Amino acid sequence: MSPLAVPPGVLVRAAARRRRALELATDLEVVSRWSSVGRVVLVGAVAYDLVVSPDLDFEVFTDGTPSVRGGFELLANLAEHPRVRAARFRNALTAPDRGLYWQIRCVDDDGEEWKVDLWTLSADHPGPLSAWLVEPMRRVLDDELRTAILLLKEARAAGTTRPVASIDIYRAVIDGGARTPEELERYVGPDYQPRLTTWVPTPV
Repeated sequence: MSPLAVPPGVLVRAAARRRRALELATDLEVVSRWSSVGRVVLVGAVAYDLVVSPDLDFEVFTDGTPSVRGGFELLANLAEHPRVRAARFRNALTAPDRGLYWQIRCVDDDGEEWKVDLWTLSADHPGPLSAWLVEPMRRVLDDELRTAILLLKEARAAGTTRPVASIDIYRAVIDGGARTPEELERYVGPDYQPRLTTWVPTPV
């Protein structure tokens, strides 16, 4: 593994973004609102402390098939929050995702727009699920791996590398040893296309 030059503040920037994300989730009362329909799990970059883009992700596990009507009632209440600027919905129950997708766009105290994604999914969903990744990622990540991932995600945000899905950046860094955009490119290959995956990191 080659030495990794750490730009000052890369971990500090991510920690600050994560604090803002959690404050926003608390202000929006995401967990308390959606707990009325199921078990709410914080997933994605905020759960792993790998935040670069202003995104929050949740999976909500319901007893039985998720309800379109119940979700719209929650979405309507949430859309009345003064931070919320837009909302959208997609029915993917018959698609590979097998769930209902809800999104809101909202602003934080600095006026930055955040995207909040929520999936309502049956508790017996066969997967793959983002919730599967949370504990394995937390166990395997250290500052060196976290830094490598954050640098590649910042490069993606700046447009200096291909828009590789976050989970494939995680795979490239943790399993493939990628530390630069060039190494990421070699790992995913020229015909790369994002797809659903059951990958989870294996503890060393």
